[in-house]
Amino acid sequence: MKATMLRAFFSVMIVAVSFLESCAPDDRAFVRDLAQEWMTEHNVNPANEDGSINIMGGVNLLGQAAGVTSRDPEVEAVMNAYTVIDNINRSDQLMEEGRQNRDPAKMDQAIDNRPGDWTYRTSRGALALEYGDVETAQEQFVAADAIVQQGNIDPVWYANQGISDLQSIPGAEHINYGEPCRAYYEQLSYYQAVLHQSATDPQEKARAMAALQDAEAKLTQCK
Repeated sequence: MKATMLRAFFSVMIVAVSFLESCAPDDRAFVRDLAQEWMTEHNVNPANEDGSINIMGGVNLLGQAAGVTSRDPEVEAVMNAYTVIDNINRSDQLMEEGRQNRDPAKMDQAIDNRPGDWTYRTSRGALALEYGDVETAQEQFVAADAIVQQGNIDPVWYANQGISDLQSIPGAEHINYGEPCRAYYEQLSYYQAVLHQSATDPQEKARAMAALQDAEAKLTQCK
């Protein structure tokens, strides 16, 4: 009974992690740690807790993967959950390196790995604007918006993330010319409008409106 419940739990988590591309990192870490603990207890973890190599665990894991040993559905469910989350973590690391180093290639690789993560798209769009690539920026912003709409993502989270990405552009406040300027303030105005529409607290709503009016005013000043 316990084994059946565990299989069901990990099967549900695999589906959740696979389709909820932007699930919280803490949730992914919880499932990954749980899978690691289970793999260690059943000697199918290729690494010991101290990071050293567990030879028998590696052999057992390879045997399961290759079908040499009897394929246990319980083991497969845990391995699949662990693999899915590990792949997400690697993509997150690529994206974070891209953000820190202002590297579009790293960001593109992360997006290729996880095209359904809208946070990757808003960051990539902002970086494209930083480099004056308005077409790529708009493509990424449109893709992010579609993912958010389809996935019922919290609009406040979405807008705040988008604003943060735009404001991460070095010297963003000095963007005042041509298409990059217009694209920047149009997108910033959009995010502020989303915040204003979604806010329930009167003070938050007022702050969002003031920020929206400021962005719209700067849009009219683009040269």
